[in-house]
Amino acid sequence: MGFSRYALGLIGATAVAAGVSIGVSQAVEDRHVMVVRVIDGDTIEVDEDGQTVVVRLMNVDTPETRHPDEPVGCLGPEATKFLEQLLPAGTGVELRTDTVELDRYGRTVAGVFLTDTLINAEIARAGFGRAVTYDGQDDYFDEVAAAEAAARDAAVGGWHPTLECSPVTQVATVADDLDAAEAAAAAVAAEVDVEDTLEVDAVIALQEAAEALAETLNESSRLDNTMRASSWMFRDGDAVIASRETLARHHNEAVTSYAELLDVRDDAAAVIEEQQLAERQRQVDAIVNGWWDDFETRHAALLREEAEAAAAAEEAARQAAAEEDEQQSYDDSSEGASGNDSYDSGDGQSGGGGGPGYTGNRCYNPGGKTYRPC
Repeated sequence: MGFSRYALGLIGATAVAAGVSIGVSQAVEDRHVMVVRVIDGDTIEVDEDGQTVVVRLMNVDTPETRHPDEPVGCLGPEATKFLEQLLPAGTGVELRTDTVELDRYGRTVAGVFLTDTLINAEIARAGFGRAVTYDGQDDYFDEVAAAEAAARDAAVGGWHPTLECSPVTQVATVADDLDAAEAAAAAVAAEVDVEDTLEVDAVIALQEAAEALAETLNESSRLDNTMRASSWMFRDGDAVIASRETLARHHNEAVTSYAELLDVRDDAAAVIEEQQLAERQRQVDAIVNGWWDDFETRHAALLREEAEAAAAAEEAARQAAAEEDEQQSYDDSSEGASGNDSYDSGDGQSGGGGGPGYTGNRCYNPGGKTYRPC
């Protein structure tokens, strides 16, 4: 996000340039030092008579950027950048300290002044910090609190209503994402009728919708964990609690939808499996029936061949018997004719060398009554 959107640097820089006094309390001790570097939004490192001193700005707290157990806070880097603009390296400042000079981390706790401008308050005025007290140190609390109220009224920095990185805004975004994922999952589920024939693509679509919804649920859980682990300093506690309750409601509704979607997916998968089993059974039946039909065809052909062979054999036997009967009749007729046959001499007279007692070859004349030797 651009710094101009939240007036980064402009408010504080203007106040510093104008040398505006904000009426701070009388300090115990004044120390003139030079800025070496900015560590984060509320901590600087200075040089004091050749000694390096870490200074924690009193009564102001900015989002974390270096906490070992917390993620980088929303606007934490921007707060650091803002302080770098106010106090570039080499800037001379004045430290005004409380009666308790060091905190538990060994840092000097002080009001940091540039001329007569309290930098602690300017951080809050730009919307990058809130008024706090630690160890009873409250010398500049009122000034910082007044600057914080001005930032809240101006809706700058962390008080901007649509700040993208704030948990409140993120809750609204994730809640919308959950609703959209639920609607998409419901639309996919509505296309599936487990009482009808299904395609594998239907189960794939259900699985993809479930995965998308699960990812959004994971995003919701991550946001909730972040809100548990770190406080959001620019919203009242009630607002954060309400946001978490909103997130929990949408999350739980999405969990229910996710479970229902998985049920539809499993039912559809079971239908697909039944269909596949039925199809495989149909294929097996078709193969078996094909084999049986082929067997019956071959068996019928074999029976026909056997019947035809038997009929042919019977016909051959019948013909053989008929021929045998015909030959027998012929033989019988030949024997009957041998005692009455007469020799034909060729002149119409019987007798001659072919008369009775002739046993040579005979050539019968028409009618079979007479013959002649041949």
